[in-house]
Amino acid sequence: MPEWAQWITRINPLRYFVEVMRTIYLRGGGFAELLPQLGALLVFALVFNLWAVKSYRKSS
Repeated sequence: MPEWAQWITRINPLRYFVEVMRTIYLRGGGFAELLPQLGALLVFALVFNLWAVKSYRKSS
């Protein structure tokens, strides 16, 4: 994959999930090896949840 395309995938949470699955299933990795990817997924979860709460408007 070209270098520019790899940089674009850094904003896609699916990339980190796939890396976690690869590490667990193919390499038998432990929790310490998953921390960078899990950290990135946690950041995505926080950002998207905060965005959802902020954009929510009660209709009444």
